[in-house]
Amino acid sequence: MIKRLSLVLVCLIAVAGILPVSAQDGGLTGDQQALLDRLAATVDRIEGYSSYKLNTVEVRTDELELTASGTTLIGLVEATLTSERFDTWGDNPMAHSFVSAEVTQKGLRETAATNYSIDAEFRYVDGAVYVLAERETAADAALDPMPEGWVQVEDEETWPALEHIRMDIFLDRAAGETLSDELKGLRDTITRAVDVSSEPGTLDDGTPVDVISTVVDADGIIAFLLEEDEDEEISAEERAMNIAMAKGVTANSRWETTFWLLEDGTLARYTSTLSIVWENFDMTTLGDSYPAGMIMNRTMTQSYDLVLSRINEPFPPVEVPAIQ
Repeated sequence: MIKRLSLVLVCLIAVAGILPVSAQDGGLTGDQQALLDRLAATVDRIEGYSSYKLNTVEVRTDELELTASGTTLIGLVEATLTSERFDTWGDNPMAHSFVSAEVTQKGLRETAATNYSIDAEFRYVDGAVYVLAERETAADAALDPMPEGWVQVEDEETWPALEHIRMDIFLDRAAGETLSDELKGLRDTITRAVDVSSEPGTLDDGTPVDVISTVVDADGIIAFLLEEDEDEEISAEERAMNIAMAKGVTANSRWETTFWLLEDGTLARYTSTLSIVWENFDMTTLGDSYPAGMIMNRTMTQSYDLVLSRINEPFPPVEVPAIQ
């Protein structure tokens, strides 16, 4: 249901890999462990859902600065995604999603940023992923081409222009990912938490909830990056780069999550902010292709605000679109 928190490590420089996050055990009190047990039970319940609706706002930023021989290059990506998704699991999993994205991006060698928006509809049915997307931007913007009309997509590399609208969620399902797999990010915020607290709260409609917050520190983030790298199907060179990048994460990296639980333990809302930071990172640790003295400063941030509703309700079957 909730995609593991992941950020593409290389969108501006030539290093491959995906950086999800997690946390580590800390010196928790008995009361804090009881809170984590409540959260674990909530996630177990979600795994048994047959369907639900998700309304999500996701904000991602990637600020990159490379310095070598007295020259500094600056890159930036900012993306805000608003989505509504209807998921059905079971023997015949389906999904229907509507996504709007506002993106600002500036490559390292570009002098000005490019702004554009994308509206997209996704359908996942019969093990296949279909997308219909439109983009608005300045006429002279140098961007990758967009698909025309409905298209079936089998990998993210087919349409690079759709990079920032989370097509990976559906492609992973087409590759066999289950609801249990999608819940991994939630479970990691619980099992690796170094701090947890609780306070009473209310939803926007006034419904009372227990608000439980967890914290993942930099050590937990590094450990999870290294663990996740073992599962990636990548070359030995790419793996070595990923490991070096993971080990270079600085102590001010942090992942904070908050769960809004109803009285019966149902998850009604989930928010998360992840910040991964590299300070004065020596790029030559990634390989000989980087010049001596090249230093990277980078901050990657990803935040979610997710509202869960219409649990176990039947949704209309998702239909295969007509492809021209």
